[in-house]
Amino acid sequence: MEKDFDLDYMKYTLKKFVNHNRYLHSINVSCMAEELGLINKLNIIHCKIAGLLHDIMKDMPIEFLLNVIKTEDAINFNLYKKEICILHGLAGAIYVKNTFNINNNDIYNSIKYHTVGRVDMSDIEKVIFVSDSISYDRDYKDVERLRKLAFEDIDIAVREVCISKIFLLVKSKKRIHFNTLELYHSF
Repeated sequence: MEKDFDLDYMKYTLKKFVNHNRYLHSINVSCMAEELGLINKLNIIHCKIAGLLHDIMKDMPIEFLLNVIKTEDAINFNLYKKEICILHGLAGAIYVKNTFNINNNDIYNSIKYHTVGRVDMSDIEKVIFVSDSISYDRDYKDVERLRKLAFEDIDIAVREVCISKIFLLVKSKKRIHFNTLELYHSF
């Protein structure tokens, strides 16, 4: 039997951790994830939760994120402490699992990998990876094309969002995470 999830409590908790704009973004990602989840016949509650909580640790201090990761995932700690821009994904996944007692791999991995993606993502992971980039609060040159693709074919949308992320990172002279590169090369 499916566990009951208290989305109102999750929203309340999220508001305590993020600023107002990030909260609105999280609501938008959750709504987009719900829409894409419906189209792709996925578990809508899992899509909504992962979308809602994907950035729960985004506004927290780096020291806090490192502490969350170190206590739960010592194996990946040294790897992740060098990747400051993606720490919030792993820390968020750990926090959500422990705080809301959610032991669901789709939700955990969707939160953990939402910024970088990875090869062999589940369909819910794909939905969150894409939803974070195309939610209705996003406004950039290519977003309408990516939204259209997401509603037509989630796999093509994943590829195009991945390419878009790589292009943006190269343009801004930032590091590209190895998971993102592996995802790109898997197409």
